[in-house]
Amino acid sequence: MRRLAWRRAQRPAKRRRRTCDEPVAPLPHRLKQLAERARRDAAELPPGKEREDFLLKATQADNVLEFVRLLRR
Repeated sequence: MRRLAWRRAQRPAKRRRRTCDEPVAPLPHRLKQLAERARRDAAELPPGKEREDFLLKATQADNVLEFVRLLRR
């Protein structure tokens, strides 16, 4: 399929790479941060699909956190 002239090729997003000496937070801590950030963002949005998506993300992070805790026992 031909690409239209006005449509540029999709470039991959440039991601900041962590340097070797930069510490990585433990997984449970990162999951807590992700859930808190998603809940905070959801609180700022009006009711709707986007807000529900953020709440779903927070719930999923909580579920993974609980699963990780169960695995560590």
